[in-house]
Amino acid sequence: MRAAAVHLYSLRESQASARNAFYIADVDSGRALRMPFGGSLV
Repeated sequence: MRAAAVHLYSLRESQASARNAFYIADVDSGRALRMPFGGSLV
């Protein structure tokens, strides 16, 4: 029972990190559109 709960938790964590990755990619693409010369602030 505990193993299933841990598996569910890790699955939820991976989904959250995937959402963060898509959000970061979206922010980066928006920054690329605003910076035509490909400059990066990071």
